[in-house]
Amino acid sequence: MSIDYEVTLNKLTTPASYSARVKPKNTVVLDDLLTAISASCTLAPSDVAATVMNFITQVKSELLKGNSVHIDGLATFGTSISAKMATPTSDLPVDYQVKVNVNASRGLLDEVRDAANVTRISAPSLAPDLLTLTAVTGTLTSLLVNNTLTLEGDRLSFDPSHNDEGVFFVKVSDGTAVR
Repeated sequence: MSIDYEVTLNKLTTPASYSARVKPKNTVVLDDLLTAISASCTLAPSDVAATVMNFITQVKSELLKGNSVHIDGLATFGTSISAKMATPTSDLPVDYQVKVNVNASRGLLDEVRDAANVTRISAPSLAPDLLTLTAVTGTLTSLLVNNTLTLEGDRLSFDPSHNDEGVFFVKVSDGTAVR
């Protein structure tokens, strides 16, 4: 197996420059990991799931207590606060945010870096690549005015001044398009 990457243009640099961008093959979810762990040991899938879920609960609990959590060989979890205050004695503003920071352990970084094989892939085109479309409000089968959708993918930017770019919904009955 290898890590696939494609070369993309850095739009904000002058002169033009390019960077390598990893193109994930799949997204592995918790259930996939639980199944793999259970298959490689003598624990029942339900025992692995219960242990991992308890582990996640404990990490959250420690973070909420203001502690950092260091998991040897994996990562360190910590919290930070994002806020802008006018003076050193100001209270936190109402729009402050608590964030969770995750830093991979040096061992994990070194092991992945040393064992990784990379393969350059060519992007089939510079056209937008829609990966998911999700209805935040309403449903995808019957869209109404003011429904909210989330689009996720690659190369989804467009110039609003170009009438042929954007997101278009086509009415099945008569083929009319709405931008």
